[in-house]
Amino acid sequence: MEGDAFSFLRNDFSDRGIIEIERLASLGELIAGISHELNNPLSAILGYSEILQTLDMDPQIKRYINNIHIAAMRSAKIVEGLLIFLGKKQIEFNTININAVIKQTVSLFEYQMRTNNISLVLNLASGIPHIKGDFYKLQQVVFNLLMNALQALEVWGREKRITVSSDFHSGVIRTIISDSGPGIAEDKMDKIFSPFYTTKPKGTGLGLSIVHGIIREHGGRISVCSEGHGCSFNIELPATFDSLCLEAKDNTVISLNRRVLIVDDDELVLDAVSGIMEFMGCDVVFTTVASEGLVELKRGTFDFVFVDYRMPNMNGIDFIETASNFTDIKKFILITGDVTLDTEAIKQKYNIPVVQKPLSFQELKKLISGDA
Repeated sequence: MEGDAFSFLRNDFSDRGIIEIERLASLGELIAGISHELNNPLSAILGYSEILQTLDMDPQIKRYINNIHIAAMRSAKIVEGLLIFLGKKQIEFNTININAVIKQTVSLFEYQMRTNNISLVLNLASGIPHIKGDFYKLQQVVFNLLMNALQALEVWGREKRITVSSDFHSGVIRTIISDSGPGIAEDKMDKIFSPFYTTKPKGTGLGLSIVHGIIREHGGRISVCSEGHGCSFNIELPATFDSLCLEAKDNTVISLNRRVLIVDDDELVLDAVSGIMEFMGCDVVFTTVASEGLVELKRGTFDFVFVDYRMPNMNGIDFIETASNFTDIKKFILITGDVTLDTEAIKQKYNIPVVQKPLSFQELKKLISGDA
């Protein structure tokens, strides 16, 4: 397919290219494993902090708790950013706001920009239409372009500035990412989107070719401009006028009066998720052992059953298949921190929700209340 981000691999292999791909594949597997381990404690930190944020307490203590929650969210985004960079997120086209993509990605670079004395200018148009796209793939595009800009400015001796803007005109959402660095030589402009072409001593030459492929997958265009010094990447994507995405956060305390079983071998996650459920008025039974979870299901009636995918002796899918012999499969919700899991295939096969860790108060509330 012409728009395939990796179609170049079919006809542009070289010894260097194969070595780089093998290195990236190995790094991807390593980071995927680390991400799975990090998402469990992050689920616990987010869960506890979100419960505490709803309580009445000393304002200073509440500020500390809010800072803990912000730090946990930033950590989750850093993990997510690594997965985005390595293509570990599945394509999922939804109605999204490009400004939300930009804001979440920019937050990953706050430390690097601060320590390198790089100023950031955000000029994002308000009220622009949404687009149909994969949030994480588009975040990968912004991530790669910001990384290139940051690297160009690290050794730049003049003003260091990155500007990100968005606007809407004639049915097109335009995003421009610019830097004030040394720019790109004119004789290299027509090569920068080519696979394995790089001007960096240790670069792979894959980043911009992948960016180009992702934008084409979304029916858009990307171009580059560099005159004298400085460099600007111009991304154009078609707008959609479907119903708007609502991004409001609501941690309102509600009494859902549901009976819930949670099966997860990580005690921190188990305790945090149980705490959130109980806080919402649910009657919660939990266990860290899959076989004991099956016993509980035979013993009592539950409205929802949350099951972790990775557990010793029996994984979440095996648990659900076994339990479905005597329990309605529609009650099950699979939770996972495994980013390599084909969640779409599971959703289609079993017609059950699959949610990624770290879990949030809002996400759990939607699942239990039936709004998801």
